[in-house]
Amino acid sequence: MLKVKFMQIENVVVMKVLEQSKKDTEILKEYFNSQNGMCLRSCEYPEISDSVIIYLRGKDTNNDTLYTSYSFGSIDDANEFINNAKGAINEFNEKFKSLNDEKDEEVEINTIIAQ
Repeated sequence: MLKVKFMQIENVVVMKVLEQSKKDTEILKEYFNSQNGMCLRSCEYPEISDSVIIYLRGKDTNNDTLYTSYSFGSIDDANEFINNAKGAINEFNEKFKSLNDEKDEEVEINTIIAQ
């Protein structure tokens, strides 16, 4: 099961992969394209590539637990990204939940808007 934490500070989104099974990593060697247009993939290390691609844990295990961030053009763009990311991760977990023994959980999202 994929479990990812997102935090938002104005137009910046910070992400950390909390859980990703070996089976998930194998599946994500190919792009997982969600119905909302968001793509998930396992690559070298976690990274928000742009508004539609999230790279998750991969070959470079030294960086698997690091935070990554992306600066969007606006707060609305950052909000939309988080909503789409949550949908894509939940869709992935639902589609492949029979491969994982973990209990079904929602993606954790914390939104912080600094003023």
